Amino acid sequence: MLINYEEQKKEAKTLRGYISYPSILNMSFSSWKDRIRRILYRNNDTKQKTKDTLQTTARPAILQLKTKSELTIGNAICKDGTIMLFPTNANGSQFMLDKQNPNNLKSFTTDSHYRFVKKKEDNIEFWNVFSGDITYRSSGEHAKSCRLNMFASTTIQINDWKSAMDKGYIGSEKDLKNHEVTVIMRVHTKVGHKTECCIKMRGGGHHGDRPEQAGCIQLDVSTQDSGHSARWAKELVHPSYEYQELEPLFEFFFEEGKWFGMKTTSWNNNNNYTHNTTTTNRCYIDPDPFNTNGTLKNDYRLYSEHNDVGNGKKYREIVNWAGGVPTTLRVDGFESVDFYACNAREIIPPRD
Repeated sequence: MLINYEEQKKEAKTLRGYISYPSILNMSFSSWKDRIRRILYRNNDTKQKTKDTLQTTARPAILQLKTKSELTIGNAICKDGTIMLFPTNANGSQFMLDKQNPNNLKSFTTDSHYRFVKKKEDNIEFWNVFSGDITYRSSGEHAKSCRLNMFASTTIQINDWKSAMDKGYIGSEKDLKNHEVTVIMRVHTKVGHKTECCIKMRGGGHHGDRPEQAGCIQLDVSTQDSGHSARWAKELVHPSYEYQELEPLFEFFFEEGKWFGMKTTSWNNNNNYTHNTTTTNRCYIDPDPFNTNGTLKNDYRLYSEHNDVGNGKKYREIVNWAGGVPTTLRVDGFESVDFYACNAREIIPPRD
């Protein structure tokens, strides 16, 4: 059989890096075909393995993250030292713990009813509180849960989620609608199997006898052994959740004994309010928030994002009303929680 060497040159060029042109010339035609078949098979198999891995592995952080200069350089700083990702709306409400004693505040509470204890390590002064006992209705498991509640506008809730759809707010017209929440925290002593942390926004109280007052959304982070990473949830009726797994934009799991900063933002797109107004909801993480001198690095990176367009299976309603009566940090599965900063404030949302 005659061999077309010009065609072989073309084939060799397409397979550069796998076999050399001289090696092809020294092969029989059948050997040449078999070798190319094996090479192409290996190449396709490698591509398939890569594809399968990408479907189950978070994308590389270097491809996903804005640098610190792009996200936070030149941004204003709050009184408590935390950076503002978005500017404060001077006409809106805000809560900021700063140097206040949380034991003396009606606008900052914990469901466990333990006293807050002030502590200091090296150059960092912070507060600690014990978690309370909880029994999960879904499983009957006994565990620990800590709730830190921030009331930026009012401590009195007058609307459940159904009324809020028409009125536009949970507690008052000064409730948080477009807002940014920041907590810098650390957890101690794992208890049980459910180990998660979330910030609940836009909602109200969670009561067994008034379940429709919940009316909230939340963004979650988890520990490595929890089986989850980034999640979004909607809870219009307590304690009935609808969860959605989100793709984290970089790998992060909070750990026992390690500080981290968590920010969540939520705003109405186009700053509108109708029943169909969609919302943008984001979670930002600073995995190592402190400098050695005790000041804050403020190196927040976008971790997850969810746009609420009302396409849920359990809840079709878009949570776009103002709320936060209260805005709540919830930590499950740990004996106690340290917190350095807690704030929630109305912002001027970006214009897309």
